[in-house]
Amino acid sequence: MAGNASVEYLLGFETSFGVPDTSVAFKTVTKGDTLSPSRTLTSRKLFDGTAYESRPSQGNRESSGGITVPIQPVAFGHFAKAFSGVAPTTTGASNPYTHTFVPSADGGLPLTLETKEATGKYKLTKGAYISEISYAPDSEGSNLNMSINFIAQDI
Repeated sequence: MAGNASVEYLLGFETSFGVPDTSVAFKTVTKGDTLSPSRTLTSRKLFDGTAYESRPSQGNRESSGGITVPIQPVAFGHFAKAFSGVAPTTTGASNPYTHTFVPSADGGLPLTLETKEATGKYKLTKGAYISEISYAPDSEGSNLNMSINFIAQDI
């Protein structure tokens, strides 16, 4: 996948690790995408006890990398919830409202990422945790972009 192509993402919180909650999801369009899957190979020599080389078995499917999205008010709240692990506490009867994000002791919430690439293909990644969030203006200085790095392990 090209790093600068526009990709549509559908992100949903998981009720438990690897189990998507189909009722809550949000869509965002990326300005860059480096999220890529990999699969480790596990040597079977330890399991069969023979001296002969055997073909390795496939290990867990993992994904790592990140996406770059323009900061949008709705999406920002979802990413903050995923990163902190809890929904924000909202105070105020009218404008201005105050949203307070307090990190959970358990860490962030796992996400399911569904990608629709420019070619029309879909890719599903489960068990994705946000490992890092950073902010920077775009090259023109007119928009603020958010870079989000993920670590995921499909089950």
